[in-house]
Amino acid sequence: MGLTDEERRRLDELADELSREDPYLGRALTGGWLRMPRRWEPAVVVVLGLVSLPLAVLGVTLTQPLLFAAGSVSLIVAVWLGLAAGFRRRRRGT
Repeated sequence: MGLTDEERRRLDELADELSREDPYLGRALTGGWLRMPRRWEPAVVVVLGLVSLPLAVLGVTLTQPLLFAAGSVSLIVAVWLGLAAGFRRRRRGT
């Protein structure tokens, strides 16, 4: 069910009042998406770390170069993502 003209006008007035009181909230209301924090990064780093090390060790013990390469690359990506997330948090001051 759509909004009536009166409801739409009232919502626009409320958005204007909110944007005058809080510019950040006003930009979020008129600009679209709010930027959500990246909470998935630590989980990805932990999972990659737990998977990549056994892959690399298994690749060496079974003398499978592709398995070792996959484990090594995923370990490098895990370290890179962890460092990038840490630098981003430090720069924001949290």
